[in-house]
Amino acid sequence: MRPASIYARYSDQEQRPTSIDDQVRRAKQKAAELGFTVADEHIYVDAAITGQAKGLAKRTAYNRFIAAWERGEFEAIVVDELARLARASLEFAYLEQRIERTHVRLIACDGLDTSIPGWQLQFGISGLMAAHFVRETSHRVVRGMQGQLERGFMIAKAPFGYRAVKLGDKNNEGGTTWEVEPETAKWVKEIFQMRFQGYSLNAIAERLNREGVACPRPPRLEERGYWRPATVLQLLGNTIYRGLFVYNGSAFSKAKAIKEKRKLEPVEYQRPALRIVEDRVWHACNAKSSSRPFRGGGRHVLAGLVSCGICLGTMSVRTGGSSPALHCAKCAQQRRVAKADAPKHVSYVALEGLERALLHVLNFMFDDGRVQEFRRRLEAKLHGGHESRIAELKLAVARAERQLDSLAQRMRRLEADDDDFLEKAYRQQRDERKQLADELAQLTAYSASLDFESIRKQLEASPLDAIPMLFSADAPVELTRAVLSRVFTSITLVDRPARFVSVWKIVVCAGAVVALVSQTAPVFEEETVFVIGVETGAARPTQWHVSVLEVSGR
Repeated sequence: MRPASIYARYSDQEQRPTSIDDQVRRAKQKAAELGFTVADEHIYVDAAITGQAKGLAKRTAYNRFIAAWERGEFEAIVVDELARLARASLEFAYLEQRIERTHVRLIACDGLDTSIPGWQLQFGISGLMAAHFVRETSHRVVRGMQGQLERGFMIAKAPFGYRAVKLGDKNNEGGTTWEVEPETAKWVKEIFQMRFQGYSLNAIAERLNREGVACPRPPRLEERGYWRPATVLQLLGNTIYRGLFVYNGSAFSKAKAIKEKRKLEPVEYQRPALRIVEDRVWHACNAKSSSRPFRGGGRHVLAGLVSCGICLGTMSVRTGGSSPALHCAKCAQQRRVAKADAPKHVSYVALEGLERALLHVLNFMFDDGRVQEFRRRLEAKLHGGHESRIAELKLAVARAERQLDSLAQRMRRLEADDDDFLEKAYRQQRDERKQLADELAQLTAYSASLDFESIRKQLEASPLDAIPMLFSADAPVELTRAVLSRVFTSITLVDRPARFVSVWKIVVCAGAVVALVSQTAPVFEEETVFVIGVETGAARPTQWHVSVLEVSGR
C-alpha cells in the first residue's frame, strides 16, 4: 500500500486534548478508504498551539512533518480539516506551492482533495476563511475580555501578591477574580517600602533572594527562578498594587502595538479591594528620579542628586582627601579629548558648600512669615466651604434641568415660527447647565481627594524640624537620599564665576518638607526655584557666605 502521513493539531483557544484523538481516528479511516497506509512515525501532532504565524516556530511536529515531506517519505497527507495545517494566509500560499512542486496529494476529511482538477480554488477559499476565522475569533476574545472586566472579573494571570479564584461558570456567567494573598502581599509591601526608602533594584533583589522568596517569573528550562533587578522593576510598575487594572497597559501590549504600528487605547478599571500600597508610595517608587543611577558608589547622601549645569550630566562624589567634593566626570572627559565646546576649567566643588546652601534654602523658605502663609493655605483647604458650594451647585443644576425640560415641552407645542427663538434659548440653557455640571463634578472630585487628617497634622507641624531629619548622620544613606530627592527635586551647579565661588539652582517642594515632618502625604506639590550663591576663601578655618540671588515660584 502507498505511504501517507497524518497531521493533527488543536489550538490554544479550544484546549481540548481529546480533539487530537478524534482527528487522528477520522484521518486514519479516510486514508484506509483511499488505499493508503499510515506508519506511526508519520503521525504528527501539535497540542495547544495556535495555527497563526506567531505559533509556527513552536509547532515542532509541523516542522518535522514539513522536513519529511521535503524528503519524499510519503505520497499523501491526510488531515481532518484544512485549518489544522494553518490559519495564516501566507502559510497557505507556501503549502499550495509545495503541493504543486512535490505532487504530494493532500486530502481533508471536510472535502478537499488535490487530485481533483481545480482544487486550487477551494484551497484558496479555505485559506481565506481560516484567516477570517482568526480575525473574528480575535475580535470576540477582546470583546469577551472587556466584558469580563466590566463585570468585575479579571482576565490575566494573578500577579505576585494575589491568587486567582474562579466563580462558577453556569450559563457562561462566571469568571475569575483575584484576591490578596497575605504571605506574598507582605513582601509586596516590603518591596515598595524598600524602594521608597531609596534601596536600589539590585539591593531589593538581593534581599529577596537571600530570604528565599519565590520569584513570580517562571524559570527558563531547568534554571531555578530567582529575583533580578528587572523583575523588581516590573513589579513596582504594576498599577494593580494601588487598586487599578489597566487593560492594554502592559509592556507586552505596548511593544506589540508599536511593532504592528497601531494605536493602543489603555482602559482603566478600578479594583479598590486589591489595593496593597498607597498612591503616594506607588508614585514615589515609579517617579523618574527614583530609578536615577547614583554615582560615587552611593556612599554619600547627595550622590546622584546633583546635576552639572554645563553638560546636564550627574556629578560624581569624591569622598577621599581632606573633604568630600563634587566633580563632573563628563565635563572632564570632554576637556581631555579636546571637544570643541568643552569647558575650559573643570574643578572640584566642596560638598560642604552645597550642604550649607541647602540649609540656607530651608531656613529662608520657612521663616515666620512664609510658615504663616503656608498654614493659611492649609486652613483654606480645610475650611474651604466646599460642602456649601457643592450643595448650591446641585440645586443650580437641578433648576437648569427643569428649565431645559420646560423649554423642550414648549418647543414641541408651539408653531414653527417660534422655533428659532426657543432653540436659541434652549442652547443657552443647555450650555449653562453643562458649565454648572462640570464645575460640580470638578469640585466634588477635588473635595473627595482631600485628606483632612493629613491637613490637620501638617497645620501642627514645624517645617524646620525637617533639618535634623534630612541631615542626620545616623539615618541609612539610601533612606536619607530618597527623602532628599523628594524635598529637593533638582540641584544643579549652574556656574563657577571665580575660584571659591559657586552658583546653584535649587528646586524645593515645601509641601514635601511639611509632609516629611508630619509623616503624611504632601498636600501642596508646587515647587520654588532658588538661585543661591556660595563663597568661601583659602583662609582656615573656612568661612562660608551664602546668599539668595533669585527666587521664583511659591
